[in-house]
Amino acid sequence: MRKECLGRRPSAPRFSLRHLGILLLGLPISCLAAGKPADAGLQASIVRGSYLATAADCAACHRTPGANTPSFAGGLGMELPFGRIVASNITPSVSAGIGNYREQDFVRALTLGRRRDGSWLYPAMPYPAYAGLQPADLHDLYNYFMHSVAPDDQAPAKGWMAFPYSVRRGLALWNA
Repeated sequence: MRKECLGRRPSAPRFSLRHLGILLLGLPISCLAAGKPADAGLQASIVRGSYLATAADCAACHRTPGANTPSFAGGLGMELPFGRIVASNITPSVSAGIGNYREQDFVRALTLGRRRDGSWLYPAMPYPAYAGLQPADLHDLYNYFMHSVAPDDQAPAKGWMAFPYSVRRGLALWNA
């Protein structure tokens, strides 16, 4: 006999506290708002990636200083005694961001500190802290940045480093 015949009501869909928190924070999932089709698995991955990006506070560095600026477009400068590091654009912009990054490139940047072209990132990007992330976490972060963050084609200003800190190959020794 079917459950409805026994006087029981079908159970309502269950949402986790994580989903409720993300909804309350008002984090947009722009791929859904833009009407792009997305399967349930991708949607769940994007929601989880949004949660992880918020927990990791990616926007603290990868934001343009000033009011009403897009998140993750880079531009925040960090003054150091031996130079200036400027946070990169991590939106899916092909011209100024990580739009050309494959998932493997993204994972390598987050966990090993290597850009798509193979050069080293300065340790201001805390890649040693991300090295312990699970592959599913990295996959969800990639989906969030590539499918939910709005691309911003404005390239941030270039940083500079005094010699010998300007030689990125020296970072291989630092990382060893």
